[in-house]
Amino acid sequence: VSDWSSDVCSSDLFSLMLQHPHDIVDTNSHHDSTYVYTITDYMIAKEVIQKIQYIQQFDPRKISIFAATGFLSETTDYHDEIEGTDILFGGASAKAMKLMGDKQQGQLFLEDIWNKLSEEDRAIIGSAPLMPSTVVDPTNQASIQAAKDFISTNGASMVKASGGGGGAGIEEVKDPNQMEKVVKNISAIADGLFPGSVIKLEKKIENSRHIESQGMVAGDSAFNLNNQSQSVMNLGDRDCSLQHNRAKRLEEQSFAVPNSDIEKKNHFITKVLEQLKELGYQGPITMEFLYDGQFYFMEANTRIQIEHPVSGMAYGDPNLIAKLMVAAALGVKYDIPAKKDG
Repeated sequence: VSDWSSDVCSSDLFSLMLQHPHDIVDTNSHHDSTYVYTITDYMIAKEVIQKIQYIQQFDPRKISIFAATGFLSETTDYHDEIEGTDILFGGASAKAMKLMGDKQQGQLFLEDIWNKLSEEDRAIIGSAPLMPSTVVDPTNQASIQAAKDFISTNGASMVKASGGGGGAGIEEVKDPNQMEKVVKNISAIADGLFPGSVIKLEKKIENSRHIESQGMVAGDSAFNLNNQSQSVMNLGDRDCSLQHNRAKRLEEQSFAVPNSDIEKKNHFITKVLEQLKELGYQGPITMEFLYDGQFYFMEANTRIQIEHPVSGMAYGDPNLIAKLMVAAALGVKYDIPAKKDG
């Protein structure tokens, strides 16, 4: 991996990582043949690819591009633009990104996995870690009435745009009579910010903790963790319950959730990661849950998140998740350090 951090990514969180390429991949086979180019969430895919192709006129080395941390990075535009080129997109496949980057599609995918689990797996996991939810069509009165009935049965609920993120495109509704107004408001926001979204309604889980699980899929390579070669793994959880206006303010590794419940959740996550690997997924994925004594899946992020150093520090390296993302894309084995105690 060569150090090539241009002006467009000099302030990116990966700039430190790129200054120390030998910390990422400990093999000479890639250092002289591959560039790593990080893209920010506000850059237009076509412009990025055009710039890379201009550079390739003077330098034949292969270039890998990686999406940055913003939720706008979850787009398949880059897959479309690099089709037919020798540029590598180091992240989730377009199919997996469309599947898990959308709240509704991700929920349906996990429901399908749950329905296909063996009785033995279900016995280990216990209750299905799935959020009670339904889809609402803002143009259909029967659908809006069904949403009102959902609130009557489940209580206060959250109206969300399936493609939303960063705290945008979400609003709580308690009164069934406010349902139509809230749904149309979120639909208007989605049309502007998250085109193609559907509007979904989720039961509000009161007095819950917001837990993020950091997953990793190694792609064609494998990582060495605890002296075992693994291609899918759960690298721990982050508690991000302290929020303001649904935007996270603090993330920490330690939180009061019984280990037995964590193990049940992790068993289910492993099944999800195995299915994603079959779809060509590689790199980091964050799965978000609410917990009130039971885990409820909310959504997944098919990219690295800005809070990834919190998970990395559990292994003594704040850039661990970013390094694994690069190694997975290049098909390079990586030895993950032992997890720190405490």
